[in-house]
Amino acid sequence: MRIQESAAVAEVAAKLQAPERLRRSHHNPVSRIQEVTMGGFVPTAAMSALQIGFDAAQRNQRAKVEKSAQRAHAQDQIEQLRRKQETERRQRAQDLKRAIAAQRARFGARGLPVGGSAEAVLAGLAAEAERSNTDSRALANLRIGQLNTDSNYAARKSLLNATQPTYASTFDVIQKGLRRFPLFDA
Repeated sequence: MRIQESAAVAEVAAKLQAPERLRRSHHNPVSRIQEVTMGGFVPTAAMSALQIGFDAAQRNQRAKVEKSAQRAHAQDQIEQLRRKQETERRQRAQDLKRAIAAQRARFGARGLPVGGSAEAVLAGLAAEAERSNTDSRALANLRIGQLNTDSNYAARKSLLNATQPTYASTFDVIQKGLRRFPLFDA
């Protein structure tokens, strides 16, 4: 009877110790996760996350520099366009003065008085010059608008391109980490 009792006690003790042995076993998934976590997965993931953050910061910095350069280039083009427009406006004003002077000289050579129909012809020349100035301003404003639109599009595209690799590299790190440290033994 004593042998049976000690065998029963040994069996109960073995059953009570079984969960402890199972927990220490490398075949237990929970134990394996704890081992992986402590053994390298977390440090690898942390270093990868730091690298991703550093890369993203560098891409964002490059995107900002590129955006700034594009904006400066667009501003240079706009300034050049405005200088050209001002030069053309002055040239048209001088041409108008010459045309009016030439027309008055013709009217004087014919003996026509400065008033009446002669004045209407001169007013027509001035109106034509004003239309030319208005058309030139409108065209310059369209070009300036297009330059600003192109610059803004390039800046947005640059910033979007800077963020896309961050997402891709995050998923790559996760995939590589999971392949390197399998959660379950086969």
